[in-house]
Amino acid sequence: MKASLEHIDLIVFDVDGVLLDTSRSFPLAITRAVDHYGQLLGITGWEEPGLDRVDAFKTISGFNNDWDLAEGLLVYSLGEALLKRPVDLPGFLRTVQAAGGGLSGVESWLDALEPAETGKLRMFYHSSVIRQLAMEHYAGTRYTELLYGFEPKYGIRRGTCHNEAVLVDVSLLERLPLRKGIYTGRNAQELQVALDLIGFDGWAPECTVCDDGSSPVKPDPRPLKQMLDATGADAVLYAGDSGDDRGTIRNFHEQYPDTPADFVQVGETALGDQVRRVDSVNQIVRQLLEIHSVPNGR
Repeated sequence: MKASLEHIDLIVFDVDGVLLDTSRSFPLAITRAVDHYGQLLGITGWEEPGLDRVDAFKTISGFNNDWDLAEGLLVYSLGEALLKRPVDLPGFLRTVQAAGGGLSGVESWLDALEPAETGKLRMFYHSSVIRQLAMEHYAGTRYTELLYGFEPKYGIRRGTCHNEAVLVDVSLLERLPLRKGIYTGRNAQELQVALDLIGFDGWAPECTVCDDGSSPVKPDPRPLKQMLDATGADAVLYAGDSGDDRGTIRNFHEQYPDTPADFVQVGETALGDQVRRVDSVNQIVRQLLEIHSVPNGR
């Protein structure tokens, strides 16, 4: 990896799972929201899905947005509970991926069912309800209005956002003499909460991109190219942990084949063969420090 890092002069980070340990925040909010949804509707035999199912959704494209993932997991859970035949999660995800991934792929899966099955699932599928439940389970009564702009309705006092912890060693970031950016699916308010928790203020302002409702979102590679253009950097390394993060660099290579861009996976989620992987974001920062630090006296 060392040789390929020598030309890097811009490093961009995803936030969740890379800079912050969110393993018990967004994923737990999603599974609790799906469980809460089924309880509200009184579906017989409804059970809270495991966190491993959230991980499985993250391996395919189109689910970088956690509220989209909550919808996708809800549809799968409804199929599992209401259809008179087994619904295999790997098969479900393969079908969704083949149809383009994300919620459009989920819609394709729904439409491919028998008409009576499609109608039954759609009768129980309410997008706005599951999204609000997931947001409230994440933010709790204290932060729901601040983060999402609406009054909490479902009485979740302590949101799972309180479970987040910093993964990155800020002292390493402070020593790294490269431009540093962020490309995340968090909204602006969620990102500010994360940045306050991390406690590092050295992000290049022109290299901080979140989901503001109008900017491109992952796996769109344009924000990375815009960061390179704005800073005059020659090559970017993107550190992420999901299928959409990897897809961002794959799309970058297709759209900008003459501009160097690399991807490093942080964590254990399987994202396919030939993906560089580190256990911790601090490993890649240390490797960059070894290459790019200026020796004393020079």
